[in-house]
Amino acid sequence: MGLPHTEPESDSESVSSMTLAEYLALDEASNEKHEFMDGYARAMSGGTSTHSLIKVNLISELRTRLRGRNCRPYDSDFRISTPQHASFFYPDASVFCGPIESDSRDKNSGANPTVIFEVLSDSSESFDRGRKFERYRTCDSLRYYVLVSYDKPVVEVYHRTSAQEWLFTAYAGLSASVFFEELDMKLPLAGLYEVVEFIPNHTDPPFHIKEEAAAYAAP
Repeated sequence: MGLPHTEPESDSESVSSMTLAEYLALDEASNEKHEFMDGYARAMSGGTSTHSLIKVNLISELRTRLRGRNCRPYDSDFRISTPQHASFFYPDASVFCGPIESDSRDKNSGANPTVIFEVLSDSSESFDRGRKFERYRTCDSLRYYVLVSYDKPVVEVYHRTSAQEWLFTAYAGLSASVFFEELDMKLPLAGLYEVVEFIPNHTDPPFHIKEEAAAYAAP
């Protein structure tokens, strides 16, 4: 059963109803990037300096740690589609292992991401944790969905363990590292948050939380 046709909640500057063909034409012709879900296109708003810095650090770390491997990182300029739905997103970073499979509806969109990263913000967090994750989960290739906090050194990882089960792990503190077992890659939070200045009282003591797997019904 599909999701209801509703306007997506997000950090959009503008949201417009249109067909997929109209969206693809708009995104191709515009100087702005747009995301598309449930028949609505949204213009993506600009981020803060901290958000931008974390993204730069993330891409740098991924490029270094995946060099010479069969997996390659991409930044937020590369569009990702969810094959089971007419949804198109620009995640803050992604990793593709092996050849990229283009979406049959748009040759410029990758349909088989292995890892997706979203750097959270106050305006986008609800959307990234909710409806966007619902759509990302429909990518059979996706092994990890990673949420990166912007106001404290905390990274949350959802790791797919079966078709409908994901294992949640949270890491905090600059001494922590995220280990992506299926990529044999370690991502240190110290590199991810290099020279990032946190708001006083917005840092948690180091912790590492590992929870039981959660099952999700297909959206």
